[in-house]
Amino acid sequence: MKNQPLNSDQKIIFQKFCNVFLPPTNNKRKYKSNELDYVSSSLNRVFYQNFGFNLSRDHVRDNFIEMGYQIFTKGGVWDPDEKKFKPSASSTMVKVVAPQADPETLYTYFNISPTMISSLRRTTVKLQQNTNESKRKEIEDLKDKIREFAESI
Repeated sequence: MKNQPLNSDQKIIFQKFCNVFLPPTNNKRKYKSNELDYVSSSLNRVFYQNFGFNLSRDHVRDNFIEMGYQIFTKGGVWDPDEKKFKPSASSTMVKVVAPQADPETLYTYFNISPTMISSLRRTTVKLQQNTNESKRKEIEDLKDKIREFAESI
């Protein structure tokens, strides 16, 4: 079943959230933390806990593209007409996924801060007891900023 598109209020919340917490960067580095699957699962956790709605992989990808974020792949070329990535001849990456997954859209990256995505994801789980105090404070401060943001909307 295809995901329902975000309603206009949800879309506005997503866009404002990204403008505040995930502004575009000027690099095209490929990390686990700025790859579409990781970004979408992290944002889904944050949005479900703080705003009460879910985000799918398609929601995240489509809204980032609409907002003008750069999108790139591991050895792939973006086809704007089909809105898919076509693997280049030199790509040797292999990703183990469900058989129904579209192989042309695997390993999609965005020009956002991977550190911020990881921090946002950490706000959704209980921190381990041996977490460094400065890291714990950083995550708690980020939780407070997200709460303030959610209350301001």
